Amino acid sequence: DHGCMFYHAPKEGLIDPSHSIQIGIRTDYEKESHEFQVIDGAAANDLSSASIVESIQKRVGDLPVYLTFDIDCLDPAFAPGTGTPVVGGLTTDKALKIIRGLTELNIIGFDLVEVSPQYDHAEITALAGATIILEYLYLLGNKRKNDLRMFFGIASTVVMHALTQTMHTKYHFSRSIHFYRFCPINKIESSFSISS
Repeated sequence: DHGCMFYHAPKEGLIDPSHSIQIGIRTDYEKESHEFQVIDGAAANDLSSASIVESIQKRVGDLPVYLTFDIDCLDPAFAPGTGTPVVGGLTTDKALKIIRGLTELNIIGFDLVEVSPQYDHAEITALAGATIILEYLYLLGNKRKNDLRMFFGIASTVVMHALTQTMHTKYHFSRSIHFYRFCPINKIESSFSISS
């Protein structure tokens, strides 16, 4: 199961589920044994972006936070290029508004997973993925204004390479682009994920 990290990481003490939140889940899970706060897909679609951001901020507080974005959180109308498309997902507009609202979080890393361009003839999934990564970089750039030149020099090269590879050569990158290696801490105190 590709989502088993959310089962194992809390048990290994890597993530504190009492300060973690998942948004956009549309598949079944055992609610009794799942300690993360969950805003499922139906609720996320009914709530405003601002209220979702407020829930995230309330849950994670000022702890170091790792954000992960599973592209299949988006409805297949906006991201068909994934291995597990499930209808009823978020729009790209709502997802971007949520990410843009996270400027107050103590973000230490992020990733984006499940982009499979070979399943998307129109390449809109790769475009959505690259835009989401760019929004993450803006968040980090906002946080690290002093390191802006160096950071954007490295990060924009990675994003442009990923975008070029996906959109022009149909290169399959199902592995995450991980920026957490720049993180100076050993334990993540809180997390938030957007996934199906």
